[in-house]
Amino acid sequence: MLVHEDSASIQVKSDDAELLFHWHDFDGDDCFRAFHIDIVNGTRVERFEFGECVVWGLRKSVRFSRGELDSAGSGFRFPDMRTYDLTRTVDGFLLQIRLEAANRSEEIRLKNPTLILDDGFLKEYDGDRW
Repeated sequence: MLVHEDSASIQVKSDDAELLFHWHDFDGDDCFRAFHIDIVNGTRVERFEFGECVVWGLRKSVRFSRGELDSAGSGFRFPDMRTYDLTRTVDGFLLQIRLEAANRSEEIRLKNPTLILDDGFLKEYDGDRW
């Protein structure tokens, strides 16, 4: 399979914060070599690295962003257990991130968010199926 695009992203914006979900460095088969989430609050940017992510993880997030699912998330072992969950709330979204080794969790609420979806990768990868 020849895929020209090797990355995809979903941007979620609200008045208070911005999230960027980014899958990049596609391996040519069924996996991205890296996935991260950036949380932007004003001028502060915090990046959470999750490691490799199969294309299925991107598909699930795209389905969430299109309103087909009420939640999306996944777990990773990079280099420790890391999870994220994105859930629809009455007035927006709730993002929860957990980093097991650091015993750390983050929770971000976004009210009335707008989404910008870069779905060119999936259109090329899946062709007419998507």
